Amino acid sequence: MSLDTITTAIKTVIAGADPVSLVHDYERWANEPDAFKALYIPADQPDEAHYVRAWLIKWMSSAKEPLTHSDEVTLHTFALRFLHSVKDETATEKAAAAIVETVIAAFHNNPTMGLAGSTVQPQIGSGAFQLTPTLDRNEYLQIGQVLCHFFELRLIVQEDR
Repeated sequence: MSLDTITTAIKTVIAGADPVSLVHDYERWANEPDAFKALYIPADQPDEAHYVRAWLIKWMSSAKEPLTHSDEVTLHTFALRFLHSVKDETATEKAAAAIVETVIAAFHNNPTMGLAGSTVQPQIGSGAFQLTPTLDRNEYLQIGQVLCHFFELRLIVQEDR
């Protein structure tokens, strides 16, 4: 199975769980304000908030691991990065955390992501027998003049060979 197929499945799960946010299947950056808005600020948001609200999927690594003496699996690690504008008076930290929890639950409720021979509950390696994604980072990030909540989830996809 190709990384593109896996990345597309990840994007589909995220978009299904969070239909408002923009979801990019690789890291996107922009220097111009209009390009930044197009990449990070969804046009259709509740209450016309115009928040930065975007997911970035980044492939971090792949490793083959022996499962038995004759079988092996490939473990693909992805960083799922979520950006959401900070607006303290509207409790955006709580709203952003709720979105992240919804996306995590979507993967836990669909561990194969609709792909035969794959799972987000690896049988071996550092994430063995735990459902992923897991939260690795919850901090703030300044992008241009916009302060954002920045969440990074670690997703391990086991691909049976």
